Amino acid sequence: ERKTAVLARWNEKPAGAAYVGVHDKICMVHGLVVLPHQRRQGVAEWMMRRAAMWGQAQGATHIAVLCVDDNAGANALYRALGFAAVGGYHYRVLPD
Repeated sequence: ERKTAVLARWNEKPAGAAYVGVHDKICMVHGLVVLPHQRRQGVAEWMMRRAAMWGQAQGATHIAVLCVDDNAGANALYRALGFAAVGGYHYRVLPD
């Protein structure tokens, strides 16, 4: 199992980060975050493309990303990049 982080900078300042791992030829992107003032400037798209290139170099033949349903901005980005929703997940909490 291989893993790395993708760190984005804009004007020499932090702009975003993501965790990327490869297992069974699947490149999986987790927790992609872009700072609010850097959104809608291509940072997340660059990070996804960089993650895909790294995954391919590690032998991955597929790429996947986790995203909650109510994150409209991220889901729009992933659709624009050609991703399709194939499942879902939810969070569980202990009641007070």
